[in-house]
Amino acid sequence: MKKILILTAALGSSVCALAADEHRQHGAHEHGAAKLMLAQDGKDFQISLDTPAFNIYGFEHKPDNAQEKELVDNANALLKQGEELFLFPKDAQCSLQEASVETEQHEHGDEADEHEHEHGDEADEDEHEHGGHSDLNVAWHFSCAQPLEAKTLTLTLFDAFDNLKDLDVEYLTDSGQGAVELSPKKHTFKF
Repeated sequence: MKKILILTAALGSSVCALAADEHRQHGAHEHGAAKLMLAQDGKDFQISLDTPAFNIYGFEHKPDNAQEKELVDNANALLKQGEELFLFPKDAQCSLQEASVETEQHEHGDEADEHEHEHGDEADEDEHEHGGHSDLNVAWHFSCAQPLEAKTLTLTLFDAFDNLKDLDVEYLTDSGQGAVELSPKKHTFKF
């Protein structure tokens, strides 16, 4: 697991220029767009998703009612079912070991929201009144009995979450590294 963390850090460093360029092009928080990173260490595959909460929940504020709370709970439960969202080739015999969901919108209390209001500019005032920008970070750890057979990955994230339209993927595997852009029409990539 330690090696995966090192690989993930190395991937982040090696694509720093790409990320900076993407930040200039897309901005730091764009509805419909998200970033996915995949790192391999032998049989272990670590996948992480960084996305605006809007792409998953349809809103970015704290749930205001029972219906929104249920929607968030259901979406989080689906996110934890990584084997349904990421389809490795069957011959690779991959299984989900762990999944975690972290969301800013549920970690911060009213005090944090007030702090955001104090430091936001006037152009963002209306958005901050409705909760501001909120991101979601999800991590999945897969183990594959036959990692040499894990050469492609198909994502069903676009089917599960209609607001997700553009996914920038960066990967670092035992066979190389690269980047690819996925969409609802192109949701499989080879690594």
